[in-house]
Amino acid sequence: MKKIKFLAVTAAICLAMSSLAGCTGTDSGKTSETTAESQTTAASTEESKDTEESKDTEESKDTEESKDTEESKDTEESKDTEESLEPQPTGDDSITPELQKQANVFVSNFAEQGIKSFDRQNADLKQVLDFVHMFLKINSQDNLKSDGNYESFTYEKAQDVAGKYLGYIINEDDVKALPEIPEEFDASKMPFYKDGSIVYYGGDGEAHTGIAIVDSIDNPGDGTLVLSYTAYNIDLDTYWDLTADQLKEYYKLTADQAKKDPTLTASYQGKATVDVGQSGSYILIKLEAN
Repeated sequence: MKKIKFLAVTAAICLAMSSLAGCTGTDSGKTSETTAESQTTAASTEESKDTEESKDTEESKDTEESKDTEESKDTEESKDTEESLEPQPTGDDSITPELQKQANVFVSNFAEQGIKSFDRQNADLKQVLDFVHMFLKINSQDNLKSDGNYESFTYEKAQDVAGKYLGYIINEDDVKALPEIPEEFDASKMPFYKDGSIVYYGGDGEAHTGIAIVDSIDNPGDGTLVLSYTAYNIDLDTYWDLTADQLKEYYKLTADQAKKDPTLTASYQGKATVDVGQSGSYILIKLEAN
């Protein structure tokens, strides 16, 4: 009887514990699993959020940096363009050696011919062709055909020189309308026209000792430059002994150096108003002696 009662009590206790453990185990397992899944989901969500925010931040940063870079590039390019197109104001102390030589050579093209005045708006064909003729004779004899009695050059070469240095367009019909070479010598009728060429009487032994040294370059702000210069004559004995390379050395002189050079004699002062070409070259608008 005691044994049966003990077994019954034991069975009841085991059944109660089994029931309690079974309920608690099931709920605890589900709760733990749900909690873990919830934590994993939350962590994933936070990581995803952080990743998206980081990505957005990086993309935003890249976009801003790209924008800043493009704006900086545009600013630099704009600045370079403006600086290349805008004539730079220049005074006595700021003329570079390269600019000094360029300006000296340009104005010397007129001083060596003794030309003291020119106005593009009022220039006539003879004045322009006279300049072209002497320019070729002094500086580019390969483009001047000479047979001793006559010197000639083509209309195309005349157009090239006149356009480059004077900004002047020569009408071909006007050239063809020039007089023919007369049977008797008559220099007053020059230049002449023959077979597509402009013709002058020939001559040798001329000394072109004139040069010009630019004293200052001013920018009036209207797209032009004003070259103020002094015209000099090279000592004649020195001139005849000069080689081509030695003559070129004169074009490098500054205003102060020219004043101190014993082989130079000042002749007159003048001003050349010029356009500035895209390549930086000068094109004469007006030339006047003081």
